[in-house]
Amino acid sequence: MHELSIARELVRLIEAEARRAGARRVRSARVVLGARSHVSAEILQFYVTHLLDPEGPAAGLVLTCERQPMRFRCGPCRIDYEPSETDWRCPRCGRIGELLETGDEVFLESLEIECAPQPNT
Repeated sequence: MHELSIARELVRLIEAEARRAGARRVRSARVVLGARSHVSAEILQFYVTHLLDPEGPAAGLVLTCERQPMRFRCGPCRIDYEPSETDWRCPRCGRIGELLETGDEVFLESLEIECAPQPNT
């Protein structure tokens, strides 16, 4: 259940960024999950929702998880392709290509923050 530790870190990052920006509200957060990270988007969303401070600016935020696929390049065919989870062979020649993007990543890509209005000076 590494989703719980990832969720704790995401909540820490989201709440810290909200404080740093002087946010009145955090509307949404976008997280990228690599295909090989083995992180369940549904479980991660559940944990983040329940770990957020219910009185804090991020309470009620919408968490979107985007799956990042692995990418391979076949040298002989000179094509890039996204393999399936069970078959990493080139769709053209059947060889296993060179790994370009691992799909192991998990990161907070963006936040949509609503800031408090600035006083007129």
